[in-house]
Parts: sequence; structure tokens; C-alpha cells
Amino acid sequence: MRYLLLLAFAMLLSGGAVLSTAKPALAAGTPLNVCNQTSTNISIAVGYFSSGPSDTNTELTGPFVSTGWWVISAGQCQNGIANPFAARYMYWWGFYDGGADHLWNDDTTDYHFCIPNIHSNGATVPGFTLEDENANEGACINASAADPFGANQWITAREVDMDVNPTVYFNGY
Repeated sequence: MRYLLLLAFAMLLSGGAVLSTAKPALAAGTPLNVCNQTSTNISIAVGYFSSGPSDTNTELTGPFVSTGWWVISAGQCQNGIANPFAARYMYWWGFYDGGADHLWNDDTTDYHFCIPNIHSNGATVPGFTLEDENANEGACINASAADPFGANQWITAREVDMDVNPTVYFNGY
């Protein structure tokens, strides 16, 4: 009985809160916004590093994650694309809807990630999340296809510094 009274008194002093040893959830970082300034719809995929066992205050060391698709209508913005691990840098890539034409073809960047095959012959491209497939180009291409349209693709991505400007204004270039 004495134990129950002490517990009730402790809860009263703490405002009724139950004390917990659980770690708080990671705070989400600044979300990515992409504005489509073209005259056609685009679909985009994003990528980011996740948390890992050797994280520091400036670097996430977990696996790279790629996810998509967000369809952004001509002249519209997609705001609030999640940055669940508060990554400083996010990466994005996309294609014009209808023809599966890439938004750009720039192999001069060092940033790549894995996506499902986008050559769907006009079919709706299903959403995806890939992790292990982002280890390298071989892991991407040799993994089981993420959709029914063929082998995964290792694509060139564009980097966004979320601390500088988390909004991309895509005008076709």
C-alpha cells in the first residue's frame, strides 16, 4: 500500500506524466519542396542518408534511401516531401510524365541513386522505397526489379542543401 501511495504522489508531482526510459523519436528535418515551372507534369524521386550507428552532429552514416514518386502538375509545387532523418543534403531526380523523358541527362555529378525502371509504356508508375539497392550501381541493377517494367536504374541525381534552400524551382533545365 505504501508503494502505491508513493507512486501516486510521484505522479502528482510530475504532473501525471509517466516516466520513461525510451529514447525520443528523431525530429524530422526541413522538408523538401519542388516547384514545377514547366508546362507539363513531372514525376520525381528523392534520396537521403538515414541514421546509422556512427552518426555525428554533421554526418548521417546509415544506408541511403531512395523513394518516389511524386507527380507534380505543370506550374504547381509539391511541398513537404519528408526529410525523416534531418539530412542536410537531399537528392532528387525526375522525368516528364507521358513520355518517360528524363528531366536532364548530366553524368558529370557524383550523386546517383537507384529507382525502378520508368519505361512503363504509359502505365502508372507505382511508388517505391529502396535501401539496400543504393549500395552501388551493381546492387541496384542486379537487385530484383522494384516494379514490373524491367530492371532497376542507376540514375544521376541533383543535390539540394537543405540548410541553404530547401526549395527546388525546376524550369526544364
